[in-house]
Amino acid sequence: MAETRTAREIPETFTVRLTENGRNDLALIADKLGVSLGEALSRAVGMEAFLIEEEDAGTEIILKDKKGNRRFLPVRKRGDDGGRGHN
Repeated sequence: MAETRTAREIPETFTVRLTENGRNDLALIADKLGVSLGEALSRAVGMEAFLIEEEDAGTEIILKDKKGNRRFLPVRKRGDDGGRGHN
């Protein structure tokens, strides 16, 4: 992907203020993948970018559990809490 003007304006290091939900999500990603918080944040941003790119294509995500049951999830933008309902 070509670097956009906006991307060039983002410094390599900057402060991010996360909600409690965001901190919990970031910790979950880092812990489960065994990566640093920075790597977890980078992966989360990459996944969000992928979902945004797929949204217009009408892509669906298919989740299949160990018993073979399937659920279909449309790819669409999520709310401010990242789509997760942490309490």
